[in-house]
Amino acid sequence: MRVLMLDLHNTRRPVALPNLLLLLFSLATALGLALYTLQTFSEVEKLELQQRTFEHDSRQTVEPRPSPKDQQQLHDEIKDANEVLARIGLPWERLFQDIESSPRDNIALLSINPDAVKRRLTITGEAKSLDDMLNYIRKLQEKGSMTRVFHHVELKSAQHPIHFIVEASWERAT
Repeated sequence: MRVLMLDLHNTRRPVALPNLLLLLFSLATALGLALYTLQTFSEVEKLELQQRTFEHDSRQTVEPRPSPKDQQQLHDEIKDANEVLARIGLPWERLFQDIESSPRDNIALLSINPDAVKRRLTITGEAKSLDDMLNYIRKLQEKGSMTRVFHHVELKSAQHPIHFIVEASWERAT
């Protein structure tokens, strides 16, 4: 029989190649995952910094200036709105009451054209006689709502009525 030598205290063990390869592969994978995680955290931090910067900038951002075309349109709209406000503030009721309450015997009013911006009023009419027309104009002036009253008379013939145009300014509402 053969003698068998058993060394139970042997510290040197043979390492199998497959085990060594598995260990190296595991270490490489762990290292790759660690690097990937670090890179991902770095990107997340950059994105968070960009977000904070964007939020900060957006709170301080001044409204963009409108284009020249938009500025002109806005200017025109403001001008129109101011004209409407000027017209609303005029003493329309008093003005038309004065016109209606003036005696119109032998007077025919053809048109009444107010210009709210210039505060001017143009009245076109016809009268049977010059005295009727002058009386009507005098009564308009006496009402007090109109000042600087001027008239233009057009005489065609004795058989036709006298065509006249009265231009006046009116006072501001009090």
